[in-house]
Amino acid sequence: MKGMILMKTSAIFHMAGSTPVVSSPAGSPPAFPNTYVLFWSVLNILIAIAIVALIVWYLKKLFDYRKQVLSKLDALLSLLQPKNSDDQ
Repeated sequence: MKGMILMKTSAIFHMAGSTPVVSSPAGSPPAFPNTYVLFWSVLNILIAIAIVALIVWYLKKLFDYRKQVLSKLDALLSLLQPKNSDDQ
């Protein structure tokens, strides 16, 4: 098995006796501009902020609706109650 080259993921292993020796892969990493990385980072943060804002907006709308319904029920109950004690 001497001289046999085994490829595993991105590293190349050379079999030297019984212990494998790891050599660096050929080539270079892709050169992404910093603006690309910055754009995706900012976009991910903005999406997270938008989701939190939508959840807060929905809960506020829900609680305001509940308050409105309760105030209407209170108004109806006050209309149904007798005005003076003689009407009972």
